[in-house]
Amino acid sequence: MVSKKPSVEEKELELKRLTYQLDFLKIEINAIQDTIWRFIEITQTTKNWAVAIWAGSIGLLLGQQDLSKYLIFTAVLPMIFWYLDAHWRHLQRKTSFREMKIREFINDERLLKSFEERKIVDFIVYDPTGRQYSGMPDAENFSSRLRTFRYPELLWFYLPMILISVLAEIIFIYVPVK
Repeated sequence: MVSKKPSVEEKELELKRLTYQLDFLKIEINAIQDTIWRFIEITQTTKNWAVAIWAGSIGLLLGQQDLSKYLIFTAVLPMIFWYLDAHWRHLQRKTSFREMKIREFINDERLLKSFEERKIVDFIVYDPTGRQYSGMPDAENFSSRLRTFRYPELLWFYLPMILISVLAEIIFIYVPVK
């Protein structure tokens, strides 16, 4: 069986398709970068709100002698914000994983093969959140909620607030006020 050679119009159409797909990869990279920056802004805002609400709660409870025995409950606030912050980090890591996969595609033989075949080979175009990687061990490990919850940046930000709340409760319960 003799294979038919593509005509000039078919070659041009294939080249346009490849160019279009590569342009979409550029758009996807920009979308990923914008998304990552948005997540960074959200996590910073989460931290700001955590400090404001936690400090305000402690100030409110310390201002009322009969309420100071409830200081222990202010430890819950940083825990909630810690979880929220870790959730946003989890989403950020999923997006970063997709960016990493694009970098791998651009730097391995699949890009060259794509130019040879005039279409993207072995790669899905435009998946900024990396849904195609759901359930894959590498992706799950890279962006797991537990991993993001244990980030040192989060640990050293929220844990002191929790400890201060607990210590303040212990001080107000066991240290007599004259």
